[in-house]
Amino acid sequence: ALYDTVLEGTSDRPPWSSGFQDWNGATEALNTIEGLGMPHFVLICGFILLYIAIVGPVNFIILRKRNRRDAAWISVPVLVVTFTGIILLISFTTLGNRPVVNRLSLVQVWPGTKESQVHGLVGVFSPQRETFTFEMGGSFISSPLPPLGFGADGRLHEIYQEDSGFSIRDLRVDVGGLQGIVVSGQIPSPVFDISLEIKLNPSSNPVLLGEIRNNSDLTLHNAVLLSGARPQQFGDIAPGESISVSANFSGSFASSAIAGPNPGIGSFAVDETLVDLFGTNYMYPSRGVTVETYRRFNLMTAALGGVYNSRGGGIYLVGWTDQAPFETNLSGSSHLETDTTLYIIHIDPQYLYAVNSGDRLVLPPGMFSWSLFESPTGNVTATPYEGYLGTGSFSLRFFPRNPLGSSKVEELTLHLESYGQSGPSELKIQLWDFSEATWSTLPALSWGDTNISSPERFVGADGEVRIKLENTTLFSISVERVDFTLTMLR
Repeated sequence: ALYDTVLEGTSDRPPWSSGFQDWNGATEALNTIEGLGMPHFVLICGFILLYIAIVGPVNFIILRKRNRRDAAWISVPVLVVTFTGIILLISFTTLGNRPVVNRLSLVQVWPGTKESQVHGLVGVFSPQRETFTFEMGGSFISSPLPPLGFGADGRLHEIYQEDSGFSIRDLRVDVGGLQGIVVSGQIPSPVFDISLEIKLNPSSNPVLLGEIRNNSDLTLHNAVLLSGARPQQFGDIAPGESISVSANFSGSFASSAIAGPNPGIGSFAVDETLVDLFGTNYMYPSRGVTVETYRRFNLMTAALGGVYNSRGGGIYLVGWTDQAPFETNLSGSSHLETDTTLYIIHIDPQYLYAVNSGDRLVLPPGMFSWSLFESPTGNVTATPYEGYLGTGSFSLRFFPRNPLGSSKVEELTLHLESYGQSGPSELKIQLWDFSEATWSTLPALSWGDTNISSPERFVGADGEVRIKLENTTLFSISVERVDFTLTMLR
């Protein structure tokens, strides 16, 4: 246990810190171009029915009235060729007659740095078979997009890298095809003056307070503040504009201490980042989803590494622009450009203890991070939210985001929920007794909130709490939520 505590550590590096992680999402975002979607299902069915009707009954009726049914061997091929021409005309009209360069970017802005890391995706779409020369200046390097389907051509290209940038001299795109290019580099950081603090008040929930001022020349669209509290929507933040931040940690949940995939988490336990930004973890192209929204969703999915990865316990300002942070050049005929850029601004808030000696300090679940404590056993999904126990057990550890210092434990409340259930939970629940260095089995608990007796035994010196859940029954048990609220005396 000593070595686990000392060596385990936590990862504050979110999944997107090393660039794109989900190449299927990246390719889907590149293929999302205005005007290139499939026609509506009703139009396709209507065209097919019209074709069948004219080639079949209408053609037969006209020939019979003219007593020329023997001419069907001429009329049918003519109609087939005519409708084929109509389809080709509609296709070329839909695809357009100019290539499209789709530029997608992820820009990470870190506190106190003059340079921001840029990870970009460039898709070259062509309505006709054509060979291009693609060039990009600046301190950027390139690689081909991994060949992972969704319509992007992942063939290898000869990339010529120089001090002034790089070029791809024979970039061949098939009819209606798309070639993908991955780029990375650095740009001067946009300036955001951020002054945020997490204020811990006596006898009330902590709050995230402060101000964010946009001192850059960017307009961030659909800006959202992601933290342990509920996400705060700001809309657009124009250059020179200041916004006030006030987010309460009441009703929020503990965040994963490990950014990225958590071992033990099953396939249906997902992170809330996509929900916080788009209202859903899954999105499909439909009439109710705009092209830009779908492109943004897949770009964020590519950066996050999929819906099962956690962003960890960091605080971020996320916003969008329709300007690329780099310039590209495509040879040949004139082309269209479409740009979507995701800015992720990392924030380091200050912790302010607005309490005096003897004051009560309430830490709701949103002020905690969680991780696995022991390897799960049996058929389980080891997570405090949307967990599952078929057979076996799993244990978790919860610890405050910031060290508490010298405090006395007053109350420890366990929150145990299962999709509206009440009554006995049928779970064997144990808490780690720090005074005895062993697991202590609690009396049979019911779903809901439970105040733990003798709470000081189950809270470590740094505010850590450990819990083990075990299913000893013959039926599976779903755990919607298991976490803690801790009340301390300063």
